[in-house]
Amino acid sequence: MSVTIRIDGFDILKRKLRALGDVAADTLEEAVLAGAKIIQEDASRRAPRRTGKLSRSIGIEVGDKTRDKVAVDVGPTKEAFYGKFVEMGHALVRGRRKAEKRVIGYVPPKPFLRPAFDTNIAAVKRAVASTLKAALRRVAR
Repeated sequence: MSVTIRIDGFDILKRKLRALGDVAADTLEEAVLAGAKIIQEDASRRAPRRTGKLSRSIGIEVGDKTRDKVAVDVGPTKEAFYGKFVEMGHALVRGRRKAEKRVIGYVPPKPFLRPAFDTNIAAVKRAVASTLKAALRRVAR
């Protein structure tokens, strides 16, 4: 699942970030990570807890990074690969060999990541904006 957040006035901010040079990418990453942390904490809190492994495995991974763009992924790590099945639901299959396999039911979804994003979008935008402002003030001095 990929979600893009657009910030009004970002074109002006991008120009200012480009003027900062290499510091801009680090500044933008710091701001985006502040927003991602909010989603990570809420998703961890919302994740179903049978063993607690899924909840503990929700992490943040920085992807593509340029001076004016940073992509981060928030979600279960490879340790809890089954998180996507919990979030989206899945077919319940029985049988060992391919010829024996059959669907015997469906496990309903138990969303935890999407609701964490949906309920915190305003807080994420505020965190990104305030972190950017503070970082730009520090750099501008």
